[in-house]
Amino acid sequence: MKKMCMSELLGGRTLDQLRPLRQQETLRFLRLLQKKGEAREVVDVGDELLTLTNNIITRMIMRKTCSENDSDVEDIRKMVKDTAELAG
Repeated sequence: MKKMCMSELLGGRTLDQLRPLRQQETLRFLRLLQKKGEAREVVDVGDELLTLTNNIITRMIMRKTCSENDSDVEDIRKMVKDTAELAG
């Protein structure tokens, strides 16, 4: 599993191809911070960074973000946990 992720998902060529995707998600994150800052809302930066990371990873793997639907977020987390348990 680790070898497959390293070669397929995190290989140099793949990362270069997915750079625009990472830039889009980072821009979305920065706009969210700006919007909340202008509205003087409290921001849980750790939670927002976790969402950013999840969105980037799920878009790289499945071509969609998981933060748009709370049930998707829970499904993804369960799938990651189950995979980690199977992998040992």
